[in-house]
Amino acid sequence: MSKKDDKSSSISGAIEDLLLYIIDNNITEIVPKFSFQLGFYYSEAMRTSAKFKVSEEELLDRLVKESYATKELYDKYVRCPVCKSYRLLVQFKCPHCGSTNVNKVTLVSHVPCGYIGVLEEMKTSNKKRVCSKCGKELGKKDKDWIRIGSLYKCNECGELFEMPSVQFKCVNCGKIFDYKDAEYENICKYKINLEKIRKLTKQIVIRTIINVLKEDGIAVEVNPTLQGLSGLKHTASLLAKCDGREILIDILSEDEIDDIMSIYGKIIDLGHPDHLILVPSDTAQSLTVDETVLKIVKYDKVSDVAQLIREKIILEKEKT
Repeated sequence: MSKKDDKSSSISGAIEDLLLYIIDNNITEIVPKFSFQLGFYYSEAMRTSAKFKVSEEELLDRLVKESYATKELYDKYVRCPVCKSYRLLVQFKCPHCGSTNVNKVTLVSHVPCGYIGVLEEMKTSNKKRVCSKCGKELGKKDKDWIRIGSLYKCNECGELFEMPSVQFKCVNCGKIFDYKDAEYENICKYKINLEKIRKLTKQIVIRTIINVLKEDGIAVEVNPTLQGLSGLKHTASLLAKCDGREILIDILSEDEIDDIMSIYGKIIDLGHPDHLILVPSDTAQSLTVDETVLKIVKYDKVSDVAQLIREKIILEKEKT
C-alpha cells in the first residue's frame, strides 16, 4: 500500500471513529475549547486525531466536505503575527506621545459653580473631595455633582483623551504590535448534520459487525438473499458462517421501526434457527413483539455492538 493510500485509509477510519463518537454521545455541535498551551482546539476531534495520527483540521474539513457538518463562525480573537500565540497582554497608550503611562479618570461637573474637571485630581479635606474652582465640598453625587463620563490622562505629556491607542505584547515571543499588525483570527464551530449521520448509523453498525467477525476468522456475507418456506425470497443485512453454523443478522435503525412486522413475517417464513435482530435500546422499548420468535439484541451505543456480537456469536462458537 502506498503512503497516499495509507493516509487515505487513516482518514477514512478516523472519520468513521469520529462519527461513531458523535452518534453515541448525541453531539449536535463541535465547539472550540481553549488552553494557553494548545490554543483553540476541538476535544471531540482531538481524541480521534491522536488515535489515527491525522490533524484535527484535516478531520474537521473532511466532515464538512462530506456534508456531515457545516462550518460556522464561533468568534474572532487577536493572535501574535509572529508566533501565532493567543497569550497576549493588552496595553493602553497615549495617542499623542505613545506612552503607556496613562490612567483612567472621571470627568465631573460641580452643579453649584458649574466647574467641570477631573474627580481624581480634586483635593480632599476631611476625607471629602473639594471643588477645584469654588473650594467647597463637592457634596452629594447626582445632586451637588454629576458624573459626565470617563477619560484617559497621560502622566507623561498631560493630555486628556477619550480613547487610548491599544497595543499588544506577546507573552510567548515578546513581540509588541498594534491593530495594524495583529492577526484577527476566525475561530469556527461545526454544526452536525444529524439527519445524514443518523442515516449512516446502520452502515457503521454493519461495518463494525463485519470487522469483529472477520477478526475471528468468521466469514460474512452482506445482504444475502434466502428463499423462505413460501417460496418468496428475502434479504437480510448479514449472514455469518462459522463451523457449519449460519447466523442471520438484521439491523433495525430508528427510521425502520415501522418495518418490524415485515421482519417478523420474514423470520417466520425463513424459519431460521439463528436470526438476530439488532435494535437501539430506546427504539426497542416501543416494540410489542413476541421475543420467543424475534431474538432482539438491544444496544445503547453503536460502540457496544462489537462486544454484543462477540457474546452472541464468537463466544457461542468457542463453547461448542
